Amino acid sequence: MREFHGLALRWDSYYLPGEPATGEGVDGEAVAHPVRRLQSVPERLDRVAIATSRDVIELSWASRDSLLHEIRNLGENAKPIRAAFEAVGRSRPVELSRAEQTTLFSAIEIWADSVTVEALPPGIWRLRCALADQVDGADQRTR
Repeated sequence: MREFHGLALRWDSYYLPGEPATGEGVDGEAVAHPVRRLQSVPERLDRVAIATSRDVIELSWASRDSLLHEIRNLGENAKPIRAAFEAVGRSRPVELSRAEQTTLFSAIEIWADSVTVEALPPGIWRLRCALADQVDGADQRTR
């Protein structure tokens, strides 16, 4: 796969229906040669953005996967968070409700308590800090 002006491109070989055979196969059987066409293909996302009120945090796809794996045991509380991360698109960041941000912050806190900060996947601690600002800001506004 190659990239050209921000598009992922893939060469696909296929046979056109009704095309005449243009070669010989193993048993002298006529065989069509493949037609090669360049197709634009959406490349798998390699980054995901998460919107907070003060910043947009980017995570690698691997960090996103680790985060989703870490919150899998949160049950019903994690469903909307997982859905938001799984529905992420190229142009829009993940947007979470205040309750979802609080849940995600708590999950990252528990995760960080079980390992060193350096052992967290790249971007997770920065996300935790941005969520902490959100949660603290919401707590101060409700007092």
